[in-house]
Amino acid sequence: MVTRRNFLKLTAATPVAAGAMLGRAQAAENVTEIDYGIEQKTPVLCRMCAQSCPMLAVVRDGRVVRMETNHATAYAGICGRGKSAPAALYSPDRVKTPLLRVGERGEGKFVPISWEEALHRVGGKLKEIRDQGDSKKVAYLPRFRSAPQLDNHFFGVYGTPNISNHSDTCDANALVVGLSAIWGGNLDNGVPYQGTSTFTSDYENAKYAVLLGRNPGGGLVTFPWGVMFGRGKANGLKVTVVDPRLPAEAGESDAEWVPIRPATDSALLLGLIHEIFGNDFYDSAFLRQHTNADMLIDTETLQPVKLVVEDKKGDYLVYDGLSGSAVMKSQAGAPELLGAFTVDVDGRQVSCKTGLQLLKDSAQEFGLDQAEKISGIPKASIASMAARLNEHKPAAFIERGYRAERYANSMRDKLLINVTNVLLGNIGAKGGCIIKGGLKTGKYFKTPKPAEKNIAHYYMEHDPHFKMASIKGYRRLMMRAIRDEVPYRFRMVYIDGQNLVGASGAGDELGEALKLVEMVVHMTPFLNETSQYADIVFPSTLFLERDEPLSTSFKAPFPMVGANQKVIEPLYEIMDSYQVVLELAKRSLSADEYAHHFSAFEKDGMQAVWQAQYAGIDDKFKSQIGSLEQLLRAGIWTTDKITYGQKAKSTPTGLIEIYSTYLAKTYADLRSSHFAYADYASPLMVYNKAFWQEEREELGKDEFIPITGFSPLNSFTGGQTKNNPLIVSIAAKVDLDAIFINRDKGTAIGLKDGDWADVYNISKPDKVSRARVRLTELLHPEAMFSYYGFSAGYIQQYAESLRHVAPGGFNPNHVSDFKFIPLTGGHPAQDFIVKIRRAS
Repeated sequence: MVTRRNFLKLTAATPVAAGAMLGRAQAAENVTEIDYGIEQKTPVLCRMCAQSCPMLAVVRDGRVVRMETNHATAYAGICGRGKSAPAALYSPDRVKTPLLRVGERGEGKFVPISWEEALHRVGGKLKEIRDQGDSKKVAYLPRFRSAPQLDNHFFGVYGTPNISNHSDTCDANALVVGLSAIWGGNLDNGVPYQGTSTFTSDYENAKYAVLLGRNPGGGLVTFPWGVMFGRGKANGLKVTVVDPRLPAEAGESDAEWVPIRPATDSALLLGLIHEIFGNDFYDSAFLRQHTNADMLIDTETLQPVKLVVEDKKGDYLVYDGLSGSAVMKSQAGAPELLGAFTVDVDGRQVSCKTGLQLLKDSAQEFGLDQAEKISGIPKASIASMAARLNEHKPAAFIERGYRAERYANSMRDKLLINVTNVLLGNIGAKGGCIIKGGLKTGKYFKTPKPAEKNIAHYYMEHDPHFKMASIKGYRRLMMRAIRDEVPYRFRMVYIDGQNLVGASGAGDELGEALKLVEMVVHMTPFLNETSQYADIVFPSTLFLERDEPLSTSFKAPFPMVGANQKVIEPLYEIMDSYQVVLELAKRSLSADEYAHHFSAFEKDGMQAVWQAQYAGIDDKFKSQIGSLEQLLRAGIWTTDKITYGQKAKSTPTGLIEIYSTYLAKTYADLRSSHFAYADYASPLMVYNKAFWQEEREELGKDEFIPITGFSPLNSFTGGQTKNNPLIVSIAAKVDLDAIFINRDKGTAIGLKDGDWADVYNISKPDKVSRARVRLTELLHPEAMFSYYGFSAGYIQQYAESLRHVAPGGFNPNHVSDFKFIPLTGGHPAQDFIVKIRRAS
């Protein structure tokens, strides 16, 4: 039997390039010195998912034969996705040459064309749009980018402000706001922004952890989170897994599983906060020193009674226990953490409470009974979790979660997780939540700022539903703009590495929006759902076929820098991706613009980019890194040293704002405009409903909430994993293409293990997916689980070109509702109800 563990061992010792394995007879006839063990190893940063884990590509006789761990870091590790990279590289199903659409958009009918024709068509359209003064009406959507930095530079010079990453389907802006409302950050159109890797849970040194919204053992980010989690388990880390499904990789033999109703994490968290306050489990010393818990808040307006910010330094009114009066914090001897007071402010009597008292009162008002009713978790279990968090604090935490854009209340979940961890005093503590140490590089490209703002700004300023949205990730808003022509309709959508239709909620409707655009260009290594709507498909290089700029974007809690380096030249008729961008620049810009912005890179290449980036690294790091050549030879540099400590970033008070002044102001603005979802911005400890809960309190006997997750084998919706023969051969043995439902509930509606079933969104009953059913005891009765993006799903015309993609299956993105998470604008990809019936 082939298991995941056996697979990982097997692929570490044998060549894994699909179609590249020589037969024994052929190998014997062609023995060369290479066969005596001479190999070349090139450092790369894996892009089989988006996390850039450091690896080594092993080349024998000009072919990549396997992937190995890069031990230049103490947290080295790669997963099954990374191990199988050569099978994606040599796949016969890759897009090998430019393609031209010959059928209707959505049909996926193409013919091969030459590079010259493809570049002429796309470059000519870009020039036409620009010459007509419509540069802003070109939308660029990068993801697994084929020409990092050069691509954004080109579109910036071209003149479009509309460049959107994928994050409105991942972390933007629920996770970002849930974090930044407390921690502050650089302002993006008035919204504080912290990166998603600001915190890392210190699994390795923790004593107890509540895993909520994340599976570090089987999800993404093997380096370093997966490795840290494994070491933590070896060190005795005790884990409570709160999830509708028990993920096997969390360690089912010794992990406590607490099943929870989908989209009710906030109810559990409010229950935990209720217990923390009710039993004085909070860390008073930490709150006094590092937070604004003592800030006096007007109980009527929920605004600070007095807050003065000068030169980015804040001071505010507190109640001083020593003097028995309200004074500014800078003058107080012993500010009270709790209490209700009436204070005189400029001759006006103001009823107020401390921020912490307001949080406590609202949490106590919610109560354990309500937490149990909504989440389905017994009160005793909630109380037990709170007690264990208190017992082991600060070496205990609630996992901050990942891929937050799932439900209407996702931002509230992330906010409450952060509030809970701050109450426990585990921020910056060993075994708690580590604050990332950073490293910056220099810049090579000097890109002009756009003349206009992107469309996200428009929606943030004109529609309260998007008041806290992201100006970096707004691709579904782009589709809404196309559909509604507000503020304008895009004329070209250029997509590089993203699978907009397959990886964004309401993919069926996004595809219809793409039909309204004059030209759609898709750069991709494999055809996918989005390709079906493209006019031109450019074949993309994979990470093994290109150099990339130095990167510091890792999910590590310590400073690090690395480089992905080309292992082999692009295969088939695939053009170097940087050359594609240069060719488009030549065809759409003036000769003078091209000479000024691109001729140096065309001449000097990536080496010049690396040199400029290296030159900008702080000398204190350079002395440890060594020369640029040493860095490139190792492929990665990191201290591997975790620095503990606390800090906030650019909050008005300069402190961790457990009582968020940002949310308080936003909440007041929304209430004054009578916005229906104003409570979703409340700074208090309140519960916000998911969309599906607004429809009904209880689900019918054949109704479920679709949930998804990763394994060490599947990655988003890309063909590099879902069409990978090595991965598929294992996936078939562990049912990665199936849907899973609770055994008792499935049996009650007449389903047997292995049956095929029809699945449909109750608001789109005509769009039926057919999937194989697995019944299990390890799933909440209200949840239907599928591995994210592994099977074809409802939109499956593209699968005809991918020989290893499993037929049928369910992808919630294909048929979810075209809605947006209130205030933050992300996609509520799993916030709908499906019905399941046995297939005829």
